[in-house]
Amino acid sequence: MSSVLEQELLCDWIWGRICGIEELILDTQYSGKEHARTICSPVEDPDAGTFYLTPPCVGEKCHVTPPRCPTEERAVGTIHTHPQGHVEFSSGDYLSSIKNREKIQCLATSRKHIATSWNASSSRVPTIFDIYKNMIKCEKLNMDMLDKNLVSLLAEANELAKDIADKALEGKPYDAETKYYREKMGEFRKGAKDSGFVIGCAVPEFMGVWERPTIRKEVKE
Repeated sequence: MSSVLEQELLCDWIWGRICGIEELILDTQYSGKEHARTICSPVEDPDAGTFYLTPPCVGEKCHVTPPRCPTEERAVGTIHTHPQGHVEFSSGDYLSSIKNREKIQCLATSRKHIATSWNASSSRVPTIFDIYKNMIKCEKLNMDMLDKNLVSLLAEANELAKDIADKALEGKPYDAETKYYREKMGEFRKGAKDSGFVIGCAVPEFMGVWERPTIRKEVKE
């Protein structure tokens, strides 16, 4: 089976596993830690298009190492969560996917939005709600289109990410590092899209980011 065909099969397969991915999001909300699952496929029958998800593993607030597939099987992709509501892959996410030569990567998170509902009996008294949206984004990765410039941009961004984490722990400002990190990742994402290294794993809604409101809780009246 060609790599392109396998990626298309993976895209169709992964969007049929929404409920399992949402369970990861829920566990992440409760624990505040990243969760991950790996997509495995049998080595002995690579043309069958047979995939399955490993049991989840739990990481830390800002990092998780996805589970390994059994020795006799291939790891073809990963799904992981971000507790903070970010729906963009980090430099570290891309570097890990490149190292493992993944064909697809997915990111899942829950983002809180504030909404206001006006009481029918009095238009002067608003009721404020927390509304959470589950958000899932998947990308196909074409390793044949990966060039040294893209890897260099990721490496630079990743060093900046480490500087940001260190300064955050020390209580020092890191605005400049954050600005440069975003610039490097912006360059990378544009180059990755233009070169064909990253291709959206299309879903019908929201141009590649799947969304669903999940929790509505009154917080103040």
